[in-house]
Amino acid sequence: MIKSHSVIIAAVISTLIILPFATLNSPQAVNENFSVEAFTNYLKERIPQLMNAFDVPGVNISLIEKYKNVWSRSFGYADVENKRKMTIDTCCRIESISKSVTAWGIMKLVEQNRINLDDPFIKYIQNWKFPGV
Repeated sequence: MIKSHSVIIAAVISTLIILPFATLNSPQAVNENFSVEAFTNYLKERIPQLMNAFDVPGVNISLIEKYKNVWSRSFGYADVENKRKMTIDTCCRIESISKSVTAWGIMKLVEQNRINLDDPFIKYIQNWKFPGV
């Protein structure tokens, strides 16, 4: 089983993966320059490098677009000692680190004057709604 510190490091890796894309200047830039294939190719190359640099044994990543999983991939091991590889079905505890990573990302957008903390959430996330609403 993956240790809790590895989960925290994996969350940091997720942030490091996404950071280069956080510098885009507008939603239009994301639509014009983003392709799932280009991003997944980047992930396939970058994730193993970061896992090695931060000594993370295994990572699961999924990309969700319009409520659908458009890409999932596993890297590394769920159990290093027994050489059991990570699979997309391997359960991982993310704990509370996702709150800190989300807060960090929001504050980066505030610093870049891309969002205002006093604005309603729905102003920025227009294509999302609570399931069943």
